[in-house]
Amino acid sequence: MRINSRAQIIFRRILIVSDSVLFSFLICLPAYVILHRSEKRTLIGVLFCGILGIVLLLRVSSASRMEKKRRQEAIRRRKTDLLFLMNDEALSDLTGKKRFILIRKEHPDRCDVLEAIRRGADAIGIMGSRKRFEDLIRSYSPAVTVYCTEDLLRIADGKEPGKEGEDVGTRKQFAFRIDKYLLLGILFFIASFLFGFKIYFRVSAGLCLILACFSGFLRNRDMRKNLWIFLDNRVDR
Repeated sequence: MRINSRAQIIFRRILIVSDSVLFSFLICLPAYVILHRSEKRTLIGVLFCGILGIVLLLRVSSASRMEKKRRQEAIRRRKTDLLFLMNDEALSDLTGKKRFILIRKEHPDRCDVLEAIRRGADAIGIMGSRKRFEDLIRSYSPAVTVYCTEDLLRIADGKEPGKEGEDVGTRKQFAFRIDKYLLLGILFFIASFLFGFKIYFRVSAGLCLILACFSGFLRNRDMRKNLWIFLDNRVDR
């Protein structure tokens, strides 16, 4: 297992360095077209090394942030597991409620909340955002307090529960992300209308768009998983 893990780490690092070199090379291509006929050819190498250094620095910084985020998620997951292992009496003491009921489901529904209300809960703990059940609670038991997982984690850490009561772990962030090769391809295509060497810029744009497809495939785990399943099925046949 350790050997496989180390091999994966080495392969991932090789892939990152190769991708960074390729991306830096594509960025430097316009400078090569402009400078290769002049007496400033040495600037191309300097420019490439500078861009490669910046790209690698950004990739390392991004990988460091992702690793930190994974560690924080692992710690948060462990704390959540410990909360779910606590009985309702201990959670009642923790929250200061007389009749606290924790719904021990990853995706609770209306029936789970109604069952907790039927059992006489004055406080309910759920996994996810409590906003989904505000109308339900308001209709049948307005006095019941609903805590999401994030609220309980903050209380366990001696902090006040969040005002919005949303579970950070399950909140969906719709951040717009664009592939770097796709962005570079679009810029090259626009440059083909503004500068000379139209054929060169459009061929480079097409190459970047092809690389964007491969890059998007490598980042999409579901697509890779489906491909492996398809290949396995073909072997079975």
